[in-house]
Amino acid sequence: MLGAEVRLRQGAALGYRPPAVAAKDYPRVPDFNCGGDDVTVDANNSPYVLPPGSYGVVTVTSGRRLDLLPEGAYVFCSLRLRADAVLGVHGSNRIYVSGYVSTGVRASIVGEGACSALWIARGDRLSPAPQSAAFDFGGGGPQNRSLIQGRFFTPAKIAMAQHNDYVGDFWAGELSAPAADRITRTLSACRASYCGDGTLDPGESCDDGNNLDGDCCSAFCTVRDPGSACDDGLFCTGRDYCDSSGQCRGSGDPCPGPDGDGDCSESCNEASDSCTMADASGSPCDDGDMCTAGGSCHAGLCRGEEPLDCSDGDLCTYDYCDPGSGRCNNYYAPDPHCRFAGSSFTRLAIGFADQGRAKASSFMSRRRLAKGLEATSYGELGDPTQGDEYALCVYDSFRQDPELVYRLDLSAQSIGDLSAWRRRETRSKLVYRLKLPEGSSQGVSKAKLALDKDYALSLSIKAGANPGCGPACRAKFKAPLPSSSERIFAMDPSVVFQWTASTGACWSSEYLSAKANDDSESRASTR
Repeated sequence: MLGAEVRLRQGAALGYRPPAVAAKDYPRVPDFNCGGDDVTVDANNSPYVLPPGSYGVVTVTSGRRLDLLPEGAYVFCSLRLRADAVLGVHGSNRIYVSGYVSTGVRASIVGEGACSALWIARGDRLSPAPQSAAFDFGGGGPQNRSLIQGRFFTPAKIAMAQHNDYVGDFWAGELSAPAADRITRTLSACRASYCGDGTLDPGESCDDGNNLDGDCCSAFCTVRDPGSACDDGLFCTGRDYCDSSGQCRGSGDPCPGPDGDGDCSESCNEASDSCTMADASGSPCDDGDMCTAGGSCHAGLCRGEEPLDCSDGDLCTYDYCDPGSGRCNNYYAPDPHCRFAGSSFTRLAIGFADQGRAKASSFMSRRRLAKGLEATSYGELGDPTQGDEYALCVYDSFRQDPELVYRLDLSAQSIGDLSAWRRRETRSKLVYRLKLPEGSSQGVSKAKLALDKDYALSLSIKAGANPGCGPACRAKFKAPLPSSSERIFAMDPSVVFQWTASTGACWSSEYLSAKANDDSESRASTR
């Protein structure tokens, strides 16, 4: 019968009758004496491999591991396995203990052929009361099982707590064990074909090739209860559980994913076991900008989709939103985002005497953006024949601060009749021309907007005493007031002429110096 089944053998009677075995079948207790250094396995040295030999008290602290070498014989004064401690043994080991062996909750004696290792405890010193045993296998309820494997003999007492898993043979002068009908896990026999070899043998409901708990096939090759925790080996499954067939299933997601915040790279990345994958394109997010709404993820970045419209309808104000407060601001100042002209020329003359004849005031400005330099689209240019409006805004600087000092508007209100605009398109150019012999309400007589085939933009405007501006036109023109008695523009340090369209596009020329800038004339150009 040896090895065919687990045998609970004792000298004294229990509440039930284990198989009767003659004393001649007991293992012989050899003469041995413990001694040597005490050994403690803790966080500083775990896992620890112990060479064969004689030792004093050996202690494996909570959650740590001690391994014995194959073919080795060991002598201990006492051996204590604390909670969650692991002792790795081999079927060829012989372990002699002069005192006692004790195990805490969830402790394990495991290893290849562990159930064949021979343990003999003489019981010179017993475990603390109340058990007072040479082998004191403690327990803590169904959720705190210990795994005890081996062939254990003592002429003293073996204390076997309920709910532990016992594999092997157990001989004792006194056996303290729960009644047979209270042993919730059948005691398993140690055999040549064993659980954990990867082969489904008779009596096994599963065999996953190991004697480890934590998966859906227990250390005793039984299918664990459905719903038990397991590990399917995948990072991107949040909760793993055993199904009714013994398979480990993963469900849920451990990562936040697209949760509406500003981080668009929080989806699960199985390759790196991290939550760093880009969220799905189009997922809602918050870019932290109070000036946008309807943010969505794109390639791991959050972008606001609907910018707040801060336009106040005045083409000469710089309109912008404060991203921290979401408040609109509208200032009479140049827009820093305008395209700058490649070349420009502006001339302003205020009525002056020339060879004794009075001159009328006049204004002329033209500019052209260089080819390939921030090309202008048809949509940005707009269409004045369909109601798009324009303004030429002049900002003079006084001690570094720009101020709006003059403007000419090309709006329905100032022109009066949109049909005055003419549109002409050829294969190489789109041109809008405005001619007003009687002048606009501000004395503008001519304007031109043109895009060539390279989408380079040119703009020009004339007002006041220019060809095509009749007496009524000249009477409407009002030149800007000079900044001082000596010059028209202060230019401290510059003057900016900015064209703005109702489409939202704008184009600027900045003059840091002028060919002429006195009290009657200003001329400047850029190239």
